[in-house]
Amino acid sequence: MPSLILQPLVENAVYHGISLLPGGGVVRVAVAAENGEVQVVIENPRPEPPAASRGERMALTNIEQRLLALYGDAASLRQWAESGRFRVALRYPAEALA
Repeated sequence: MPSLILQPLVENAVYHGISLLPGGGVVRVAVAAENGEVQVVIENPRPEPPAASRGERMALTNIEQRLLALYGDAASLRQWAESGRFRVALRYPAEALA
């Protein structure tokens, strides 16, 4: 995994997710290597209703730009919210691990 990819995503999950919940929460990180790709998913509970943004999306934009610079169209970053959870998914070539 490229350096400083995972850390800011986990920090975002804490800062924008579980730190805003009275009972806290759990940040889940799943990593899998399948079909020649590495897939990473970071998931955290999302406050309902979503709090006003406390950020400028710099970390997500920076990570997406770095992945594209390193791997081109073979990499992606997606983010979505559903069922009270926020998720970020990364994908990049597994050969990059060698």
